[in-house]
Amino acid sequence: MASLPTFASRWLIPRLPGFEKAHPGIGINLTARINPFDLAHERFDVAIHFGRDNWPDAQLTKFCDEEMIAVASPQFIETNGVEGPAGLLEAPLLHLQSRPGAWGDWMHEAGLGEVPALPGKQFDQFTMVIAGAAAGLGAGLVPAYLIEEELRSGVLAQVGDTALKTQNSYFIVRPLGVDNPSADAFVTWILAQV
Repeated sequence: MASLPTFASRWLIPRLPGFEKAHPGIGINLTARINPFDLAHERFDVAIHFGRDNWPDAQLTKFCDEEMIAVASPQFIETNGVEGPAGLLEAPLLHLQSRPGAWGDWMHEAGLGEVPALPGKQFDQFTMVIAGAAAGLGAGLVPAYLIEEELRSGVLAQVGDTALKTQNSYFIVRPLGVDNPSADAFVTWILAQV
């Protein structure tokens, strides 16, 4: 199986013991991949894809939309006097390099109107944005499902209640025309997890 690295480490792997318990005879080998590839050539039964339903020569099943929320450490919120979305206009922000307009879109969704480019630190992985927010470097804009544990434990707190639904989704990708009961069981299981 192939998956995006952050999605695999933060969402999928913590749930895999449940799959193994329900399907003890099915082994999972997990490899990180970022871009689409030829499933048949690389011999993967299942892949997790983020984006649009545009993977050629494959069967795609949408299983999750992406909703991003603004989060920061409680100490950061207190130190910077952040009392809602407007409080982030002057606060240090953490940006994902592949989503340059995300903060502006979130601010607009939060009712703050059109906001010019916002300065801040740039990271190339959500894992680093999450770590930076937890360390108090700034507020991060991340998918809620990647920070379930941090929200539950109080390491991170949501700023406001705005959730930005992006144009992209997560898809389960399978090779066309391949009958694979083990992959079928995994797909059924992962759809039930969402």
